[in-house]
Amino acid sequence: MISVKDFVDFFNTSFNELEEFEVEDKQENFILTFTLTVVIFFVGTSILAMVTYPHYSFSQNYLSALGTSKNPLSFIFNSSVIITAILLIPTYYAIYKIMKRNIMMQDIKFLNFSFGLAILSSLSLLLVGLIPANPQTLIPHLIAAGLFFLSIGFYYVIITFLMLKVLHFCANYKRFTSIWDYLGFSIIILVLIFIDLNTWYNKLIQKTIVYGSLLLLIYVSNKLRKIDRDESCIIPKPRESP
Repeated sequence: MISVKDFVDFFNTSFNELEEFEVEDKQENFILTFTLTVVIFFVGTSILAMVTYPHYSFSQNYLSALGTSKNPLSFIFNSSVIITAILLIPTYYAIYKIMKRNIMMQDIKFLNFSFGLAILSSLSLLLVGLIPANPQTLIPHLIAAGLFFLSIGFYYVIITFLMLKVLHFCANYKRFTSIWDYLGFSIIILVLIFIDLNTWYNKLIQKTIVYGSLLLLIYVSNKLRKIDRDESCIIPKPRESP
């Protein structure tokens, strides 16, 4: 059985040479630039898929409809989802590394669990792109989509909780903290509402979760980048980076 720790150890080894993600190596802006690139890529390609799919309705159709055989250009959306899922992995890893340098030792287990959820969300999203929502593959597609929404929802709950704990140790706490820091908790609320597939507004909630979680990823990346650079954020007995 592969544990979350195994995932973490694997990525620690595999990405160890990617020093561009280390803000302590004076390349603080790279994580934000990379995250922005991933988000802009997905938003742009998904909009392209919508405008090239005849009769697609933003409010009446799910995003998955863009990848079905009914869409003659379904490859645009499916390939976009696959590429985005892959690119999100180093983004989550960069967030993990920055957070690990700034949290207390007793919170490491929660951070590891959140990273496991992040990897699960990326793998689930990858399956969403590989398994379109055609009638013959609808069930596995829905399972993959469900895993994505649940894992990304709980990921933001944990990462938001840990980020707020870190902020409490910053001397510039009031300057650093804003109402936007609590938005991560709203993702899981939307996911739980989204589970009820009979609601008329479900198509809009789905898009709010997908695009909202990506935009929130930009905010989290930028926030953690600032925390990591601010010398006033002193954590009691910080855990040394490996």
